[in-house]
Amino acid sequence: MKSKLKLMLIGVLTFVLALSLVGFVGCASGGNSSDGGKSETIVTPPEKLAKVYSVTMSYNGEAVDGTITAELSLGEITVTANVRKDEAADGTVTFSSSVPEVAEIAQSGLITLKSKGETVITATAGDKKHEIVLTVTAKMQTGEKHVITVTDGEASVAEAAAGDVVTITPAIPEDKEFLEWDFSDNVTIVNGNEFVMPGGDVKIKARLVNKLASLTVMEQPLDNRVTFGSPLNKEGLKIYAKSVISGEEWDVTESCVISDFTDEDFVTATYTLGEVTKTAQIPVNFVAGYEVNAKSFKNPDNDDNVAMNPIPETLDGEFDEKYKESGYICGTQGQTLRFSMQNGTYSASNFDKNQSLYFYFYSDFKATARIRISAASTRTYRTDGASGTPDAVYETVLADKFKLYFNASNAEVGVNPSAKAEAFKLGWASWAVCGHSSESWLTDVVVEKGWNYLRIDSIDYETPNIAYIKVQFRNGDPVEFADGAKTELASALIMKELPEDLEKALKGYEQVGAALLEQGNDRTTNTLTIRPEGSSHSTACMVLGDKVTFYVYSEVDGVAKAYINTASGDVGSYINGTPNSVKEVILKNSFSVKLNGADLTLNDDAKAEAYSQDTASWSVCQHFAVTELATVTLKKGWNTMQFLYAQGGQANLGDLTFKFIYEE
Repeated sequence: MKSKLKLMLIGVLTFVLALSLVGFVGCASGGNSSDGGKSETIVTPPEKLAKVYSVTMSYNGEAVDGTITAELSLGEITVTANVRKDEAADGTVTFSSSVPEVAEIAQSGLITLKSKGETVITATAGDKKHEIVLTVTAKMQTGEKHVITVTDGEASVAEAAAGDVVTITPAIPEDKEFLEWDFSDNVTIVNGNEFVMPGGDVKIKARLVNKLASLTVMEQPLDNRVTFGSPLNKEGLKIYAKSVISGEEWDVTESCVISDFTDEDFVTATYTLGEVTKTAQIPVNFVAGYEVNAKSFKNPDNDDNVAMNPIPETLDGEFDEKYKESGYICGTQGQTLRFSMQNGTYSASNFDKNQSLYFYFYSDFKATARIRISAASTRTYRTDGASGTPDAVYETVLADKFKLYFNASNAEVGVNPSAKAEAFKLGWASWAVCGHSSESWLTDVVVEKGWNYLRIDSIDYETPNIAYIKVQFRNGDPVEFADGAKTELASALIMKELPEDLEKALKGYEQVGAALLEQGNDRTTNTLTIRPEGSSHSTACMVLGDKVTFYVYSEVDGVAKAYINTASGDVGSYINGTPNSVKEVILKNSFSVKLNGADLTLNDDAKAEAYSQDTASWSVCQHFAVTELATVTLKKGWNTMQFLYAQGGQANLGDLTFKFIYEE
């Protein structure tokens, strides 16, 4: 009853309000109209609103708030969008998916399910949007098995059903350690190597790390002596490696590479495991070499007459104990060879032709060594110099006096052509005063571990006295000394013109060489030739324009000094018949010289000489002497040195010799 009365009251009030509005409009019109109140009133309606208030999505007829879940096996599902807006507003809806790989959505709202996972579906209308999370799952079927793929390991089974517990084991190489497992899906781990199978295939990878962390020398070697080219003795040495994760330590001594000694006070142990290399330093004591010195056998009661030691019958037992530290010097018995004191130096002396001198030494290593020798020349002089005052030094080239053998009677080794012994040139001819020991590089050898010996055979008289030898270990291979190259005109091939096959013509002349004589001028007498002059063979009758080409064969490439035996062809006439002066020809002023076709500049002091006498006979005035021409580079094989007589004083050219230079 109250409701009805309420409705009636509302209707009456509405009617009264309407009449009031009509009356108001009418009065207004009548007051302004010129036609007596008969004109119409125009009312402009308000503009229609065009606003979107909201957009919401529905799935299966129900509004979605937050998340929807769909099984992948459905393939497709559809969502709809509901837009609340003004009548004039544009209600077009646009759909999108944040992860198209999981699900794609068409503008019709049709969603294509593509894989397991999550994506955000967005519906947009005007400036309003609605987002929902779509979760795509695989249907879990009772008893269905799924594939298990393990990288760097293996599973207890290849396939398993959802809920099964699977055990996995890493495959760990020697150089790796296991860190953890990486799973491709949301897997429940029971313990480190077990997991609960989900409702789908699983991919698992063992994460491995490099095993080697460090290298440590735990125990030093019993003998830490080393030298160049000789490895450290590993006896007693212990080197351990340590792992990154577990801290495990293990012995890698035998697997380590120990470096050769260089110039540090340690060698380096290197161990590599897979991709990782570690090093450790081992302190060492460097052994430079050994010395065998004659003063070790000095007799204090009789310095000047100590008998030479006999050659040992055996090197072990008592001999080994007695001489292992000092070494041993011995030699040919029954002749003059002995130990004596000369000019303050104790030496193996009275060393004469056809005698042998031995130096024994014990080595703890097998290595390359350089042998140096201290020797003094036994040549003596009597000059016009002040008594007892040295006024010159005489040098003896050891290669002219010695043959060397090392560790075997037939194992000859080369002698360094630069090795020498010296003696002062004094006012009287006492060798004891003139002796002057000097040290030289003698030869290179490979020393064996244990006892070694160097045998020195004298091949000439006036053999130098020897104070000691030093065995110095060194890097690299031994230097093999070449004999040099030479042309000996007494035995050489002498050619007046080049043969058609020069190589064939020179074959067999490698040791003595060849010479080509080319005349530069027409003449009827005194033909350019080679002839003996006293004890020397040389060119004769050279005139301006003549050329002499020497052919020398070298066994190796190398730098050498060139020497020639020559005498001046110019003579003078003086009053008496004794040589009273020397006439010199400076060779660079007379000859144009080429080596292997290239111009060669001769030393300023390279010269030829002739005595001046009261007769102008060159055969009387001749004075052959060896002069150093230049330092040159020889190639292996045949080399040529050509002399063109161009101007000035004439010289006769004798044997051409090259001696290689060996730098320490």
